[in-house]
Amino acid sequence: MLQTGYFKRSLSIFFLVAGLNLTGCGTLVSLVDEQSRDESSGPMYSGVKLNMKELKDEEVVPVLKIINIIDLPLSAILDTVFLPVTWWLSLDPE
Repeated sequence: MLQTGYFKRSLSIFFLVAGLNLTGCGTLVSLVDEQSRDESSGPMYSGVKLNMKELKDEEVVPVLKIINIIDLPLSAILDTVFLPVTWWLSLDPE
């Protein structure tokens, strides 16, 4: 039989690993998928912009909004790390 403590610990580890896999997701999606970017404001901090857009969207499922809230500060950090790359992308006309 499964012990309750072991099951809870395993479930916690699963959600921790799943959550860590989602960190900076908005940044990575916006860097790879150009259609998800808001071209009117350029590619800089596009992960944060994508998260904010999805948080304001009425059609997004509440669970995804929670993931976006968790992802928002992590996307801000990753967007800052990728700032030289996105700045360079903003200079390139093509």
